[in-house]
Amino acid sequence: MEQINLISKVREFNRLYMPTMKLLGNHYLGSEYSVAEARVFFEIYETKTDRLKPV
Repeated sequence: MEQINLISKVREFNRLYMPTMKLLGNHYLGSEYSVAEARVFFEIYETKTDRLKPV
């Protein structure tokens, strides 16, 4: 239950501060990628497994 509460708090923070810091635009921190795209790249990078095959 604590993990659900923590996730809720992080989402609440993101909803409040990401637009304020202009992090939800089309370009995340000046890059050519949106926040969603940057998150996907991060998750792919962090998932270090031999099961992934090159595309």
